[in-house]
Amino acid sequence: MTINSEISSQDEAYDQILAQLCDEFLSDARECIEEIFAELDKCQSKEGDAEATLLVIRRQCHNLKGMGGSFGFPTITLIAHRLEDYLARTHMINAEVARDIDAYCQRLLDIVSIGKDPGPDGAALIIRTLPTLSYFQVEDVTANGKEVFLVTPSKTIGAFVGRELAACGYKVTRFSNAWEALQFAASTKPDMVISAAVMEVIDGLDFACALAAMKATRDIPVAILTSFDTGSRELERLPASAVVIRHGESFSEELAQILSVFENGGLCAALPA
Repeated sequence: MTINSEISSQDEAYDQILAQLCDEFLSDARECIEEIFAELDKCQSKEGDAEATLLVIRRQCHNLKGMGGSFGFPTITLIAHRLEDYLARTHMINAEVARDIDAYCQRLLDIVSIGKDPGPDGAALIIRTLPTLSYFQVEDVTANGKEVFLVTPSKTIGAFVGRELAACGYKVTRFSNAWEALQFAASTKPDMVISAAVMEVIDGLDFACALAAMKATRDIPVAILTSFDTGSRELERLPASAVVIRHGESFSEELAQILSVFENGGLCAALPA
């Protein structure tokens, strides 16, 4: 056997192993989705309780999120992450929540049934059409169709800023770290990213620089939440396109001003002190 034929044989064996693992993943993913459907049916028929159902769904979401990217299905990971974010906002299952969870599962099932990831453009389209659970009643908010990634390890800040954004009609997905948000931003290209400045491993300033440096994300407007003083040397690391929102009494006003600038098609200079 020649070296080339031996390499070709090894490649074929490797491809067969990958194909087998992919088939096993799709089978496992289908089981996860079917269990979610079953739990929803049980809860709606009053054979189960909402708390137990949500626990099962969160567990299956975690499984799907962890498996998707590893087996060539990053869109499954994206959808599962968005469903996790949705579930973090509810502690009950009513008709609306059940309908929304079903919509997420149908998207997942479509991908599993086809057996092929839809790719970045397909993923972006799917993510933008997924339902969100607003912090406000529908009649109080007019959705504007804009997608915002909120990146902060603080659940308190995430909830507060998320409420402000939701009140303005934005769809919000929260990430606890920059690394995860960077991957999702490159895949789905949100309309805007708002990030805390202080985070572990990759802080918000480096995150903003990374977004500005990559072709896939450099046109995404970025705002940084910080308590750094004006003129801080830390803020000198920010790309010129990023803006700053400072914590404090004027936070809501600064956020509103930045969103107004963003809505009018410009977001390229930090607010004045």
